[in-house]
Amino acid sequence: MLFLNRFSKSYGTKVLLQDTEVAFYEKEKSALIGANGTGKTTLLKILLGWEKEFEGERVFPSQKTILTVEQELPQSEVSLLDYILSFFPQKERLERVRKLEEAIHKKPDDETLMKEYSEESSLFEKMGGYDFIFEVKKILEGMGFLEKDFERPVISFSGGEKRRALMTALLVQKPDILVLDEPTNHLDIKNTLFLERFVREYPKTVIMVSHDRDFINNTVGSVCEIENHKILKYKGNLDNFLRQKEEKKERLIKEKKIYQDEYDGLFEFVSKFKAGTRSTQASSKEKRLEIVKEKLDAVNLHQIDYSIRFREKERVKPYDPPLKVEGISKSLGGKLLFENIQMRVKTRERTALLGINGSGKTTFFNILTGNMAPDQGQIVWNRDVKIGYLEQNVNGMDTEETPFDYLIRIFDSVYKDQEIKNYLGDFRLPFFSPVKGLSGGEKIKLKLLSVLMDDINFLLLDEPTNHLDIYSVHALKNIVKTFSGNIFFVTHDRDFIKSLNPELYLLNQGNLEKFTSYDFDKIIEHLGEYDFSKKEKKENDSEKKENPGKKNRNLKKQIDKLEELIRKKESEATELKQLSFSEEYYNDFQKSKELGERISKLEKELEEIYQDWEQYQNEI
Repeated sequence: MLFLNRFSKSYGTKVLLQDTEVAFYEKEKSALIGANGTGKTTLLKILLGWEKEFEGERVFPSQKTILTVEQELPQSEVSLLDYILSFFPQKERLERVRKLEEAIHKKPDDETLMKEYSEESSLFEKMGGYDFIFEVKKILEGMGFLEKDFERPVISFSGGEKRRALMTALLVQKPDILVLDEPTNHLDIKNTLFLERFVREYPKTVIMVSHDRDFINNTVGSVCEIENHKILKYKGNLDNFLRQKEEKKERLIKEKKIYQDEYDGLFEFVSKFKAGTRSTQASSKEKRLEIVKEKLDAVNLHQIDYSIRFREKERVKPYDPPLKVEGISKSLGGKLLFENIQMRVKTRERTALLGINGSGKTTFFNILTGNMAPDQGQIVWNRDVKIGYLEQNVNGMDTEETPFDYLIRIFDSVYKDQEIKNYLGDFRLPFFSPVKGLSGGEKIKLKLLSVLMDDINFLLLDEPTNHLDIYSVHALKNIVKTFSGNIFFVTHDRDFIKSLNPELYLLNQGNLEKFTSYDFDKIIEHLGEYDFSKKEKKENDSEKKENPGKKNRNLKKQIDKLEELIRKKESEATELKQLSFSEEYYNDFQKSKELGERISKLEKELEEIYQDWEQYQNEI
């Protein structure tokens, strides 16, 4: 569907991509990975058709659509719901239907109006009727918006809300190719799982850049890596890619050793007998030596190490417990975020805090650091505790000073110049480029490095994986694991959480609750639903302004759809149950277990469909 052939892209003397190619096909879901600065964003712009200046050929059918998240919301008083509905042609048809309804109300005997109304209503129903409104509300809910947000003007939204509104606008348009650039940034754990399911079930092509390992693993069927100015495509998800790459590396190492051993033997023979009695044989082997040398040179083991490292220092062990939270409460803008929070953190404990957007996670961290005061209660830090805080958004780093000067200014004479350069090198950061020219991920890494270099022993991390490339996220996990003090972090990255095995707390509806399971589906279920019930998802009578007969026809259509879906699901479940008695599955425990899980999932889906069916039946 979308092809880039023999293309190259440079900025001045900096080569990003050179004489490479890539292809994406219908219904394919692919992740694009590479270190910061390797050209991922540039490649996305080329794929989208935004970047025109490059060598090579971009092939994409003109009748197909490719879209990504817009950069800005309209600066107007339009409501969130009207903004999202504006992307549907049904909205214009619905507005015509409603205007005709108002006209008929004034002239109930006008046959011309009645005929026009009947035609417009029929066309509207053929386009799916009110289903599009239900679909929009479902996606808005999945993106974390409450029903009360639907009528808010988009101009009033915060940065995170704008990002989620723009993401919703993209999802409802359903382009032939959906392009996602770090889609889980600004999402909470609940939004992330919704988007993951959406992408997995999306019936068209998806191309994404993401640092979220679980998100990639659960959605894609191929991985494209940018390395050494080339794009290499691998089948499978991220774990498969990493395994294939490691296998490829091991194979090349063995291949290189075979050629190297042969080359050394031939070289020794030629050097020893070239001028002697066996010169003819040596001359023959010399030709072979040239061939082996070419093969040896062709084995490319050049793989750039993008990972970051930190040599952990000795840190002061504080008195136990280093942190006590005693009955703190906080309200903002008249909204109670949390009340009477109690908490006790042990020395060198790893602690994770989860919660939906708006639950107060960042506010809680601001109270811990003293940047904000609680309305009630107190934070008690024990003796010898020194905090290091990596905020979610790195502000104040758009300066002309270099990373080297930035660290010199912070630490003065604590570190020698060469030590600072070593730290910067281990974090894959430039020494003398202006800080303002660094990417978002590089700024995060510089800020994190400055925090780790300090004599802290209690590390607070607010969404630390945002803006980092996938290699840096993997390295960050290893760095945090070796940190000898306390770590308290907020994140929606499931792999990051599982890798650190922390004490897990949920900030949920104003309460702080300890959770003992890393089953994120259970966590989402425990966090509860947004304030948007199934009943509220259906357009009410006053909104629709439908007569009873028309409403019943729409309900009957929904019931017919559900009954057809029930028949398909029941047939599939019956086939799977029969399959479980076959010899292939009966004698294979693992296969039998996996089949049982599929059957359980189907039965759960059927139960939910039956609930919807009963609800529609009760409304007729």
